[in-house]
Amino acid sequence: MNFEIKEEARRDLLIAFSYYEDASADLGEKFFKAIEVAFAFITKSPESYQVKRGSYREFRIRKFPFLIVYSIDSDSIVVYSVFNTWKNPNKKP
Repeated sequence: MNFEIKEEARRDLLIAFSYYEDASADLGEKFFKAIEVAFAFITKSPESYQVKRGSYREFRIRKFPFLIVYSIDSDSIVVYSVFNTWKNPNKKP
């Protein structure tokens, strides 16, 4: 199964990584590792995570206030957002 990260999700990741990297170089690295682990879990069992809106599923990042918002198409997993849970939830895809 293919794994695609949309441009908006890439921007979300860069903004969050920059924020944590500015706070502490170690924290930026921990955030990046948490994202890698989350992507691995999603890739291994994409249907294991709850459908929240329409066909969007959410995976909560451990130890960070973020959700990975994604959907499953016929042959791919598509990540639409890495959503900061401190933001207005109505802004999620």
